[in-house]
Amino acid sequence: MENPALKLHSILHEICSYQTNVNIQDACFAAFKIENGNFIELAVCLNNLQHLLNETKILTEQHEQLNIITTQKFLQRTQVALEKINFKDNLGTFKSYMNDETLTALSYIAQSINFNYTFSNSNINTDTINELQVDIEELIISISESELPPEAKALLIKNLYSIKSALHHYILFGEQELIKTLEETIGSIFVNNETLTEVNGDQNVSRFFGVIDKLNSLLELGSSINDKVLPFVKEFMKIS
Repeated sequence: MENPALKLHSILHEICSYQTNVNIQDACFAAFKIENGNFIELAVCLNNLQHLLNETKILTEQHEQLNIITTQKFLQRTQVALEKINFKDNLGTFKSYMNDETLTALSYIAQSINFNYTFSNSNINTDTINELQVDIEELIISISESELPPEAKALLIKNLYSIKSALHHYILFGEQELIKTLEETIGSIFVNNETLTEVNGDQNVSRFFGVIDKLNSLLELGSSINDKVLPFVKEFMKIS
């Protein structure tokens, strides 16, 4: 787990760096680095932002020195700021809660959490993420143009899109969603193993499992993936 408060402060600071008269919707699209108008992705990012805040609250509540009135006051102000987001408004209302005082307080909270807890950090570099995203995009095209059965295509492409999205979110929110997506993907493969067993000789299927294996190695998940599932993936890679 990475320090959620550091991620939270970084993103909120980026949103608040835009002028008050800028539409909050546009500021969020820019801060989250997603295509303008992609409201589904925007909703996912805002949900992840709320998750970072929830994780920050839990860490402060669990530590006596951090669980003080001042800390809770600024975390509550951050909560209200997120609840008050209205895409029709400019940044004025949002920044009235997420003002310099609140951002500074969040920065100190993040530093205090970092000092009082031990965090792991997989530190997948940006170049590696970009390379994986390019590989996934190319693989999606290759699968869609292949002669694989429709069921196999749908299964592979759906999971690849999920991984691609999680890789983008990793830069903003850390490893948690990427780990969750990888585990869900492996679970999906395990449940639908008959669909892929029928096409295990296809090169695209081999490349798909190669993406999963690379992600698992980068994240160094070890035993965090179900012991019954990961061996299945490894065995499938040998078959295919």
